[in-house]
Amino acid sequence: MTLPIPAFADIRACFDTIANRSHQGIAGVEVFDSGKPGPTVGITMLTHGNEPSGLAPYWYYTQVEPLLPKLQNGKVVFVLSNIDAARRYFALPADATLEDRINTRGIALNMNRLPHNILSLTGDTRSEVARVQELAPLWETFDVGLDIHSTSLDSAPMIVGHPAVKAELIKGFPIDVILSGISDIMNLKPAFTFYGSQHAASTHLLIETGSHENPLSFQRAIECTQALLANMGMLEQVFADKAEPMEYILYEVTSSLFFPNESYRTTEIFPNFAPVTKGQILAAGDGEPLVAEHDGHALMCFATGKPPSLTEEALFLSQPVQTLRL
Repeated sequence: MTLPIPAFADIRACFDTIANRSHQGIAGVEVFDSGKPGPTVGITMLTHGNEPSGLAPYWYYTQVEPLLPKLQNGKVVFVLSNIDAARRYFALPADATLEDRINTRGIALNMNRLPHNILSLTGDTRSEVARVQELAPLWETFDVGLDIHSTSLDSAPMIVGHPAVKAELIKGFPIDVILSGISDIMNLKPAFTFYGSQHAASTHLLIETGSHENPLSFQRAIECTQALLANMGMLEQVFADKAEPMEYILYEVTSSLFFPNESYRTTEIFPNFAPVTKGQILAAGDGEPLVAEHDGHALMCFATGKPPSLTEEALFLSQPVQTLRL
């Protein structure tokens, strides 16, 4: 069956809907509870305010195939993560510039680059600090969390696992690229590392569905959510239990690039997976050029040639591409 794909107007309407929902006093949350024992799966969206594809599964399960009648056990928690940044993004005019759009990724912080001590900060009124502290108890309930992202540049979709990707969970995902090691390289913490109890086994997945407003990104977000819930035994199983192992393209992230001052720009807008060679100049500015430490591939380069903040990586570098069977 071919899945319907929401128009951007549908996505916008879903933002308004879930932004006005609440659970236990937390805005931007809707819980679908089967009433039967089972896992808790979190579907988190708009961790970056300008990445709307995470709303597509919420649209599908509220407007096309209502989730609750199909849910066999457990509960599914839809969470609008950076509600303030998302509100700013959806308020942009149609002719907003690329830089304007990038500036709606966050308000005061990048929610995927969080201080390690964020849960213990007191008296900090920054939007993302308050929101993470509000959401943390809910995030901790997740047995599995799926954080849905998209990219500013056209890109093949990717699966990012923490600490590793479990084959039994990604069966049926329409994605054959895996990134490993990226959360270990980051100086700051991605939001999804807070998912699940510190004292219990939990799994955190992040997907990059493609470019931000591409209808195919919306479709992939729906398909991955469907597959995950089926793999968890919460929806009717639609994949063969004894499916053959799939071959994935693996990029092992081993280093990153930070700019020393605001004068720096990347020497080109590197598309995801662009090959680079050891010693290649990747960025230049008022100081020493920044070069690749090893042969490999560039990942997550900003479309403007610079990150929104010097505290963020300008890009990541992986080892040369490998293949992996799971």
